[in-house]
Order: sequence, then structure tokens, then C-alpha cells
Amino acid sequence: TTGDGRLVLKIPRTLLDSKSGGSNQDTKFIVLVDKQEVKYMETTSIDARTLTIPFELGAKKIEITAPVNI
Repeated sequence: TTGDGRLVLKIPRTLLDSKSGGSNQDTKFIVLVDKQEVKYMETTSIDARTLTIPFELGAKKIEITAPVNI
């Protein structure tokens, strides 16, 4: 990147909806920026989960992993 910023990603639940066991609660995604785990903000709705991921100058790769089978 050429500067600090943030990526806002809206993930429709029909595409990806990671839930824990039988509780039907959302699981936290694992978010990495250049292989380093970062804190992110998440808002949820019945239709989507929206992640706001901060990154710093020079970031090359952002990875998002769902830790539970989906």
C-alpha cells in the first residue's frame, strides 16, 4: 500500500456464515495482515457480517479465515 488505511468488507451470510457448534452464534474470524494477526471491528445483521480491517503503510496481503467448518 502507499499509506495507512482500512478495508471494509461486507460478507453476505448466504456466501459465508461461520457459526459455533450448536449455539448458532457467530464465530470470530481470524484476520492477518502480512501474516500478523490484527484486531478488527465487526458489525452484524441478519443478512451480512461487515469487517473493518486496519492496515499500515506497506501492507501487501490481508487474509481472513473462518476458524469453524462452514
